[in-house]
This record gives sequence, C-alpha cells and structure tokens, in this order.
Amino acid sequence: RDKGNKDSYILVQQSERNWSHWRMECCRLRSIKFGSFIPVRFQSIVEDKGEDSDSSSSHKINS
Repeated sequence: RDKGNKDSYILVQQSERNWSHWRMECCRLRSIKFGSFIPVRFQSIVEDKGEDSDSSSSHKINS
C-alpha cells in the first residue's frame, strides 16, 4: 500500500513537471506569435547589464 502511494506521488511529480514544461512552451510560442515581446525586453535588459559591466571595466583601465 505504501508503495502504491509512492508511485502515485511520483506520477503527480512527473505530471507537475510536464505541466510546467508545457506552460513554458506555451509562453514561448505565444511570445513568438505576438512578436516575442518578453524575450526582446529580457534581452535588452541583459544587454544593458553587459554594457554597464564593460564600461565600468574600461573606466578602471583608463584610470
């Protein structure tokens, strides 16, 4: 009986993992459909951070 509960628990974990994966896929496809707003915004944030770190390192070299 305990083994059965463990099996069902594993099944629930797997289904939850699949659900989160499916949601991520859905969000990705949706963002592509709507012109990928989210990735572009996220990319620009990452690029801004990268530029900041580059400029700070170049300032250190100059000074």
